[in-house]
Amino acid sequence: MEDAERAVRETHRVLKPGGTSSFTMWLSCGWLAPIQAVAPEVDLGDMFTNSWATEGSIRDRLTKIGFEDIKTDVLDFSITFPSVAWFGARAGKSGIFANGVAEKIEAYLEEKHGTGTFVYPGWTVLAVTAVKSPVEL
Repeated sequence: MEDAERAVRETHRVLKPGGTSSFTMWLSCGWLAPIQAVAPEVDLGDMFTNSWATEGSIRDRLTKIGFEDIKTDVLDFSITFPSVAWFGARAGKSGIFANGVAEKIEAYLEEKHGTGTFVYPGWTVLAVTAVKSPVEL
């Protein structure tokens, strides 16, 4: 998101007092390794290095915005995909998957995992909930 802080401030503004906001943020994404292996030229920008991408930073920012009872949970997991073709069809051919990158990833995954079901590790998400103060300040 281009301006995460602005979005969270707006969420706080429209949330009723005592209301709970929740969101998730990717800390790592399983498809990064194949992209970096086959297409190191792809610019991923600050997708996983922005200043919001730490628990401490999120807590500090949400507190300054006016949220309380902030809870975070880091969830690590693997995803089972039915096949490389299934993964490729859903990844699409635009954005970071454009210019032949999708095809390179499919070939890489097929070489590594075959054509059937495969498990891809390396997915980490930060789940966050925060409550707007029940009393307006």
